[in-house]
Amino acid sequence: MSFDTIANLVAQGQAQAGRTDLTKPVTKDVIDWLDRQARSWPWPVLSQTKLSNVIPAGATQLIVGVGGDGSCLTRISRFLPNPFITNSARTVKQRLSIINIEDETSVLLNPVTSKGLPTSIQALKSRTENWTLVFDKVTDQSYQMLYKYIELPDRPAVDASGAAIGTTWYPEDDTVTAAAHAFTLRWIDGLDAPGFQGAMALLGEAVSADRMRHGTSPSQNNMMRLDPSIFR
Repeated sequence: MSFDTIANLVAQGQAQAGRTDLTKPVTKDVIDWLDRQARSWPWPVLSQTKLSNVIPAGATQLIVGVGGDGSCLTRISRFLPNPFITNSARTVKQRLSIINIEDETSVLLNPVTSKGLPTSIQALKSRTENWTLVFDKVTDQSYQMLYKYIELPDRPAVDASGAAIGTTWYPEDDTVTAAAHAFTLRWIDGLDAPGFQGAMALLGEAVSADRMRHGTSPSQNNMMRLDPSIFR
């Protein structure tokens, strides 16, 4: 896990490149890079499990994330496989298939005429930082759903000088420093400079090693263990 502040890591990266006056642009580059890393890999450190609020009978969808049903108040990068749905009496239990769709206009399911226990979900990403989970059936009774997702961390705030405030979610400080070093070289020498290209190649190798050390391959090891105090 990260223990140093983003500001210190950026300062170290700049120092390795022989500069100290590029804090504002390099910090923005590092924050953008962190956002891309969070979106591109199912990092276990960002994996979260939530129990939805009650889904009433007659529902065709559930909105989760920022401004959603209240069970999850963070940004969501993607949902992991095998969410679990059950009724209030815990007499009906069902694992669901789920498809992540980032184009919110691509609604394929039409549950209007079909009523029962949902068996699949389309997760549609909106432009307002939440997701609409569209069921393949109209719910025939009230349910709750246990779902697992990869959190998309908020972008760090910056101070008046452009330096980032706080620490980062990224699990390896050295890799963040390497990113700051590479982006500093970009501002010094340009995108086509051999020094920048070499630093980016080393950064890519570091990220690959971090994924092996801290992460798992996509869609593997995503089975949730159910809380026996809730699901019996």
